[in-house]
Amino acid sequence: TGREYLGSSGLLGQEVLGSSQPPGQDRAQQLYSPQPPDAPSPSSSFGRLLDKTSEVGSHHSRQQPEEGLCTARVRSAPLTSPAQQTRGQGEDAELRLEYLKVAERRGLLLPPVQQILLLSNSSHTVCYANAGTGVLFSNPLVAAFLSSLRSQHPLVRTLRGLSSLGPRTVSSLDTLRMCVAELVPNKDCFLLQTQQQDGHEWMVSILQALENVLDSEDEEGLDSLFTVSTAKHFECMANSHYQSSSVEVDNILSLPVLRPGTLAPLVSLTSCLQQYFSSERIDKRCNEEDCSCEQSLQHTRIVSHPDVLLLHLIRHAPGSVRLGHKITFPLVLHHGPDTEPYIFTGALLHDGATQESGHYTHVTRCVLTGRLFMCSDDSSPVLLNTSLHLGEVESRVYVLVYSKEGATREAAARLWRLSQLDPRLQTGEVSFQAVLGPAGDSRVEQKQGTASHSGVKRGESFTP
Repeated sequence: TGREYLGSSGLLGQEVLGSSQPPGQDRAQQLYSPQPPDAPSPSSSFGRLLDKTSEVGSHHSRQQPEEGLCTARVRSAPLTSPAQQTRGQGEDAELRLEYLKVAERRGLLLPPVQQILLLSNSSHTVCYANAGTGVLFSNPLVAAFLSSLRSQHPLVRTLRGLSSLGPRTVSSLDTLRMCVAELVPNKDCFLLQTQQQDGHEWMVSILQALENVLDSEDEEGLDSLFTVSTAKHFECMANSHYQSSSVEVDNILSLPVLRPGTLAPLVSLTSCLQQYFSSERIDKRCNEEDCSCEQSLQHTRIVSHPDVLLLHLIRHAPGSVRLGHKITFPLVLHHGPDTEPYIFTGALLHDGATQESGHYTHVTRCVLTGRLFMCSDDSSPVLLNTSLHLGEVESRVYVLVYSKEGATREAAARLWRLSQLDPRLQTGEVSFQAVLGPAGDSRVEQKQGTASHSGVKRGESFTP
């Protein structure tokens, strides 16, 4: 396990992804056994989140898939579907449906509290949309936000439908691609099924399309979720006169992967961030009347931190082939002693010569166990042995997804608690209200275990 320091302008974290996680399917079976050895303990900070029973289902209960918006087929569906078991039972039914989906994902050895989408790719050209959408939905904060939207716009209804799909359901993004193409200028390319598109541009376009249709309240929630503001200010080279500053707002930060001038490869996310936030000499005349300096130093810093941080690695220079060198990335990013750290939840991967060729996949990291899963279109997710496959991930990583640790673990804890509840809920013998009761009710069984916090080691803090 190695660590890197960025001095005064970067991010620090554990540079080896999941090196302490045990490989093998047997270990995965243990993790999802009736009483898993890695289950959070109520004595830990994560375990204490499990005690928040009054909030279970209040924000994260999801609707059933909306008909006509997601073309779906069920793979190995049970004889009685969760929807049939819960039909006509109101809010109690919604919570029971969510419980069944969490329990089913846990039984399939998938991340129990994260949405894993199985998306068809019959044309072999829409994996960019499948992977870009999948890596967003696998983040607990993003899935919770999308499932909470109440707009009836076709785009929102489609996203809400995707957020409610069960783990065995295969769906299509045809409707979503049509909605995005209609709402974002010059994106008719997403309607084509004869050519691959850029997965990063697809993720940007989804967020732009959402901004165009949400009301002011939901748009504010979208901004707090994704919007990152960076301030640029200028200082003249001759007399250090402070000049005008500007603020740029983005949903995704695009980071260089080559060092300017020498074009030496940047081999870690830490060095990419350091390069992005480093001071740069530019041609800009000083604004002071008595100063004739023609050059200034441009300084960049983050002024607002989103709940979900999206980092795009610029691996494709205009007119050039993909830059395929390995770029290591930390499991935890720290922004200083007084700010909440970010944890890694997934990454968009690309393998191809250009953005519009090759194949897109994504990896999802379970926020409860720290295990990595490789996802590709409608294929079943593959549990990765990090000691064998880490290099492949590092050489293909294209967009990284991080989210604030506290909010992410709290969202996961609410759903995890559903999978710990009385099994009689599956058959409807008792109601969710009767089992949940008020906060701290003794009728709710709590699983005991050792808190591992997914094996994440914390790095030192500093301010970018």
